[in-house]
Amino acid sequence: MDTEDTDDQIAELEFRTRRVATYGLILNLYGYLGALISVGALGYLLFNQLVAELTNIERLSLFAALSGAFISIISFAMSNFRKNQVRRDRDLALHHEAVGRFLSAWSELEKSLRAAAFGSANKESDEHRLRDAIGVLRNEKKLDVMDGLKFSDLIQLRNSLVHRSSYVSKSEIDEALEEIVKILSKLM
Repeated sequence: MDTEDTDDQIAELEFRTRRVATYGLILNLYGYLGALISVGALGYLLFNQLVAELTNIERLSLFAALSGAFISIISFAMSNFRKNQVRRDRDLALHHEAVGRFLSAWSELEKSLRAAAFGSANKESDEHRLRDAIGVLRNEKKLDVMDGLKFSDLIQLRNSLVHRSSYVSKSEIDEALEEIVKILSKLM
């Protein structure tokens, strides 16, 4: 699968996710409207059951009160709709920002591992595999076995983010960033 196909699939998935969320918000709005209509119908039924005759001014006042209630409920529903939309957009932006921070930290970690394992003066150090660098550092006792296990998890997370094979939550990304910082501090 080439990059263009992957990008198209990702764009399609993001579009569908936004559309589902929008449909959910619209259904909430319809729910509010349904509740308003049922309350209005009940009010109309009770109004017709009243024995007393209302004057034109009283009818106008009742109509104004019901209109105000209707506008209030519609405004509340639209406000909720917009708040949910803004919250969803903010969460998406925060997630993208976390992915960017992780990938930047990952790049720094790779450079530091290769430099620590193969020497910073070695121009061929970029050509060495990351797992080879981790092996060298473990053999030199600069990293312990637990760090090796953490690297496996970090590599899987990095691959999931880069290849978008699965969704990674912001909290998982933040935890991985903390691990990268700990490992970098051991190498310094």
